[in-house]
Amino acid sequence: MRTRTRRIDDAALVQPGRGLTLRTGASRIRLVDRRVLALGRGEGAVIAGLTAIGSMVSALFVAQGVLVARTLALVFDGAEFAAVVPWLGAIVAVLAVRSALVWTYQTRSAAAAGRVAGRLRSRLYRQVTDLGPGWAGGQRSGALQTTLVDGVEQIESYFRLFVAQLIVSLLTVAGVVAALLVIDPLIGVVVGVLVVVAAAGPAISWRFLGTGLRHWWTAAPALSAEFVDSMQGASTLKIFGASALRGEDLKARSADVLDANMALNRVEHAWLQPFSLAGAAAGVSAIWIGIARLDAGAISSTSLLLVLLLVGEALRPVAETKRALHFAMQGMGAAEGVLEILDAEPAAREGELTLSHGTFGVSDGRTALALDGVTLRYRPGDEPALDRCSIEVGAGERVALVGPSGAGKTTVASVLLRFFVPQSGSVRVGGIDVAQLELDSLRHSVGLVPQDAYLFTGTIADNLRLARPDASEAEMLTALEQAAALEIIARLPDGLASDVGERGNRLSGGERQRIAIARAFLTDAPILVLDEATSSVDVESERTIQAALDRLSVGRSVLMIAHRLSTVRHADRIVVLDNGHVLDIGTHDDLASRPGRYRQLLDADQADRS
Repeated sequence: MRTRTRRIDDAALVQPGRGLTLRTGASRIRLVDRRVLALGRGEGAVIAGLTAIGSMVSALFVAQGVLVARTLALVFDGAEFAAVVPWLGAIVAVLAVRSALVWTYQTRSAAAAGRVAGRLRSRLYRQVTDLGPGWAGGQRSGALQTTLVDGVEQIESYFRLFVAQLIVSLLTVAGVVAALLVIDPLIGVVVGVLVVVAAAGPAISWRFLGTGLRHWWTAAPALSAEFVDSMQGASTLKIFGASALRGEDLKARSADVLDANMALNRVEHAWLQPFSLAGAAAGVSAIWIGIARLDAGAISSTSLLLVLLLVGEALRPVAETKRALHFAMQGMGAAEGVLEILDAEPAAREGELTLSHGTFGVSDGRTALALDGVTLRYRPGDEPALDRCSIEVGAGERVALVGPSGAGKTTVASVLLRFFVPQSGSVRVGGIDVAQLELDSLRHSVGLVPQDAYLFTGTIADNLRLARPDASEAEMLTALEQAAALEIIARLPDGLASDVGERGNRLSGGERQRIAIARAFLTDAPILVLDEATSSVDVESERTIQAALDRLSVGRSVLMIAHRLSTVRHADRIVVLDNGHVLDIGTHDDLASRPGRYRQLLDADQADRS
């Protein structure tokens, strides 16, 4: 028999920043949690209305029971059919009104829950964008997707199926038990106690579901993350013949999700079953006591019928609440992950100052951007990615950053754009500390051409208008011409309206890069960051792209992050980085003429090209 080791353990579920484990995380989960209810802010009046409608539905169930009891009593007493007809008509009217109210309840609850989900999606989107690429880069994409998509849907179900239902159930049980007490105090007390015990089942069983629920909601995103990884790396799996091995891993993780789900079901049913028996006991007790009371002449046959029907109505909302508990479990399991995102603090805080392009005069000797003694660790205890790093780019100057992989080159661009906030030192743009700047103002002043240009699914025009939403067709064509990308438009059947495919997969790497350069032309930012913009293309494309970058650089302050040293020969200054330290600064001729790290990089570069 095959055995496998459970992958989801307590240590694996510690959450960075909060230290939540299975046990401590489970203690945070509440069946009715004010933090989750706060997500429905703005729908309080609707939920109150739904509670009123639900209560009316329950009242009509009770009214139906009264009418049925009265009708049966007339039949048993031998009444004429004509005397029974009005009561039958009343039952039909109650059924019709109740059906209309149920339809209203369901449509309004769905609409309210949909609005809650819509607002929550918007909040999460804003929060994730505010947290920035630095935060997102530390998350598993599949797990994050599960929380942002499936998690919101589960919370929507929580509001649609559980919240108002719980209130209605409590009110209905209280009302029916009160009616039983009026009919016969003894029956009312006995049935009331048993119904309350049955109703308490979900709340009590919840106390034992926390750890299992956390297992389930952690196993599911982990499985999603592995599936996303497998799909994105399908070619690599094929190359190494590892598809079957990966499939076994996914099978084991799928079994983790199944185990977690089954564990939840076992706990749920183990604890709900005794309380379900209490509900059955309420019905049996009502029959036994009612018959005894009828035999003693304490109640009439009509009252006995009414008692039996009311007991059923007292148990109906309890059963509905138990069914809704399943959605509550999923919703509260998902809510923890959603709240973790909403509670996360962005590393970069908004400043109040704005930048104008006039801040960056190219002929008055101003400093366009500067890093002064910057130290950055991505996580506490890590080696610094930048260590007391100081770099300066004058207005209109072209400064290149070179160094081996891991030297800290791209990190410089990240702290400039405030994707990460350094632990010490300062970053200034236009002479102003970036911590004082509005983030949009800062990022609109810096044009970035990355190593791997990202294009969204959509048209070329859609992707260009990310830089300038109001750009006209003529302006986009001009930008494409400057980026040497008009030939791309010429060969595509729909021109600017051509779909680039997912992540731009209908274009080559060089073509995607030229679209990115065209976007930078449209941005028209005074500071330009070129992050190894030609390192992923062939030599012929490199020449075309480099010519476009040279045109883009005119009149701008440029920070060039370079892998191929042939692209930095004409830079005004070259900064040599290694392990986050600035080792040397000078021109190409100066640095190449003396021994040092730059000379070593240059020799290695020439060897690669030979």
